[in-house]
Amino acid sequence: MIQETETKALFLELAIFVSIADVRGGCDDEYTEAEAYGFSVSGVDTEKEKALLKLFSKKNIEQQQLELYRQEMGYKQASVWVPASKGDNTIAMLYGSVMTALIGVAETTNERLLSDESLRVQFLCDAIDKVLEELDLELDSIPPQEKKAMVFELAGMGFADREISSSERHILEHICTRFDVDDGIIDEAQEIIVRMQDLRDEGLALIQE
Repeated sequence: MIQETETKALFLELAIFVSIADVRGGCDDEYTEAEAYGFSVSGVDTEKEKALLKLFSKKNIEQQQLELYRQEMGYKQASVWVPASKGDNTIAMLYGSVMTALIGVAETTNERLLSDESLRVQFLCDAIDKVLEELDLELDSIPPQEKKAMVFELAGMGFADREISSSERHILEHICTRFDVDDGIIDEAQEIIVRMQDLRDEGLALIQE
């Protein structure tokens, strides 16, 4: 459903926003560390950048989901500015674009303040708006069905850890607003995703009997 190269890149960037919506918690081993990207987002190793990379991080399972989306769409972004690695670095580069937008709008790097859902969500929504404003294509040029497909898959991104949190839902609702898509699609998508995952789990259980 997502056909154009620019739209694929936009979808992956929005998926990254969903993936970093939640406040980091639990075991550090559950998260993809910023050091793994091997480059500085802004080109300057600033304290603000370090703080935000730590506070807006993804779970490993979310990183895996992002890579799965990239592979399914056959999307790859190349750049001479990013050192070559063993694997594809497209997600790292898009994460860099997301963090650059976030660095531009974030008014604080205080961990306690950014643990507040409303402030965290506001920064993320402002950064999403910044990304959308800098697009090379008009949102109105994206067909309604393609926008709905993107929201559906973004809901899947939110449910990668088996739960769409309040923060993730706020981000999804903001994207729906910008896309002029009824946010009721989020609940409908979640119901379908849950059924699909249950069927997959039943299939795996059957195979392992």
